[in-house]
Parts: sequence; structure tokens; C-alpha cells
Amino acid sequence: MASSSSAGRAFSDSDALTPLLFQLFAAHGCLLDDSLAAHLATATQRSWSSEQLRLLFVAANANLRPMGFEVRTVMMRGAVPPTSSSTTASASASAVTRVHCLVNIEEDHVAREAGSVFAVDELKLFTATLQRLLWRRKMTTADVVEVCLDNAPPGERRKQTFLQELVGRWEQAQWLTRTEANLLEIGPRTHLELRQLLETFAESPTEEDEAAGRDAAAVAQSLPQIIIH
Repeated sequence: MASSSSAGRAFSDSDALTPLLFQLFAAHGCLLDDSLAAHLATATQRSWSSEQLRLLFVAANANLRPMGFEVRTVMMRGAVPPTSSSTTASASASAVTRVHCLVNIEEDHVAREAGSVFAVDELKLFTATLQRLLWRRKMTTADVVEVCLDNAPPGERRKQTFLQELVGRWEQAQWLTRTEANLLEIGPRTHLELRQLLETFAESPTEEDEAAGRDAAAVAQSLPQIIIH
């Protein structure tokens, strides 16, 4: 249990550190525990434990929610690849890794997509990919490209090189993540910002989804835990 002094310090620091948190998440997207702790240690000249980070999130969210944002955490199972500012991946495929992200809490997924850097047709391709990936768990880049080719509007079939680059952009945005076996799976930002959409896909499988050999209850239970601070 955290000491009262740790809790008090986290809350007293929240006003000063909220802008820093906002800047860090804006610059790096989702951040692993150790990576975020390292950034904060550099800025504050003191170490940060996981519990101190949690207390800071609770306090900072009181400032962020009126602006339509909050810090949330997803408990990702498996070997999570390093983020742009972390040099190490989680060591074990059975390990659970905390991944933190600043999320928009006022807009639904349609509104978020409207403000996305991706074009409308690219978002539609991602939605199709996401549904297939939810049921298959992991896919190769070639498999994802094939899904995109199958779902491209008539007369607008993209070249494979373009689609491979698009998959890379989805990875960079942390909508997808790549395992140590070089397979793609749903990324932390998707779990945090599009959870409702994932739950809808779990409840309404297509024939191709059901062909993956998993039932809806198993798919829903496989979704990682989301922590709202």
C-alpha cells in the first residue's frame, strides 16, 4: 500500500505534471510503465514506481476530464514490443504489461475517426481488418493486406505496396502491434479507444469469423482489462 506521503505528493504534483503528461502522450502515444517512469524521472529528478504512477493518473485525470481526456491503462498480455521511447520488450509471452495512453472520452469511434490522420477509405479498411484480427488473434502482414484487398471498394483496389505501407502506419499509430514472432495483433490504442467497437464485433461474428473456430464468449473474454483511474 502506498504511504500517505506518496499519495499526497502525487496529488500536489498533479497540477504541475498534468501538462507534462499531456505532452508525453501526445509525442509518444501509448507508453509502457518503465518508459513513462523514465520520462518523469528525468523531468522531476526522482524515481517513479507503478503505484506512484497510478496515484498521479488519478490526480491528473481530475484536471484532464474537463478537457475531454483521461489517462487509461490496458493490461496487455504477451510480449509487447517496445514503444518508440522504450528499448525493451516484455520478456515473457505470458507476462501482463501495463500500457498507458491518453484517450478522448467525449467522442465515439466515428467522431475520432473523422478527426484521424487516415483517409476515410483507409479507416474502413482498418475496421475490416480489426474485425478479422479480433477473431484470429494474430495475422501476418500478408494476411492483413489480403483482407484490405478483399474489402477495397470496386474500382479502388490498392496496390500491395501501398497497403503494406498502410499497415506500417497503423503500427506506428499503435492501432496494431507486432509480436516477437513478427505477427500482427490488436494494438494498445485500439483496445483503449475502440473497446466498444471490439465488443460489438465479438457479439456479431461473420461467417468468416466463426470459421476461426472460436465462440463469441471466448473472444469477449480475451479482451484485455482496461483500468480507468
